[in-house]
Amino acid sequence: MNNKLINALIQIIETLTPEEYLILQEKMQILDKNNIKEIHNQGLKKAQKGDYKGAIENFNMVLIIKPDSTETYISRGFCYLNLGNLEKAIQDYDKAIEIDPKNPTAYYNRGNVLRKLGKNLLALSSYNQAINYDENNAEAYYNRGLTYQDLGNIQEAIADFSKAASLFKDTENMAHYLKALEAVERLKYLS
Repeated sequence: MNNKLINALIQIIETLTPEEYLILQEKMQILDKNNIKEIHNQGLKKAQKGDYKGAIENFNMVLIIKPDSTETYISRGFCYLNLGNLEKAIQDYDKAIEIDPKNPTAYYNRGNVLRKLGKNLLALSSYNQAINYDENNAEAYYNRGLTYQDLGNIQEAIADFSKAASLFKDTENMAHYLKALEAVERLKYLS
């Protein structure tokens, strides 16, 4: 489906009454789930190529058809983040969490945006939730360690970098393992 057609459909949908929208939504849910997945996958491919605006168009189409798609809100949030629209990214991660309150990826990504905004205490809360729902999330430990470091909580940062290093080693991600070990050594030296 080309972009002009997608935009035209979105404009038409935006003019519908709530009742008409519900009828349309019911009919669209009859569509083959593979078509929805394909539109989402095309959006992922666009995002991988750096076409975040194009990816967002695909994700918008998916959300029109399937407004409870946690995965799509997370993917669109990632695109907004890369476009620098941090508030929309947070909104999408919040919506993903509203739909699936135990989704570690949504919490982790929200933590990253909050940290970028300098909201370190809120970022810590999001990283804590991500780790609560996925205790093997090495990236969440690492980024929580960075946040603790920013807050001057060196011992907590060292503990998180150490845990991240261990998890990265377990998954044979040696580049990240070494980066986490370097962070531990640097903080031990400074403290």
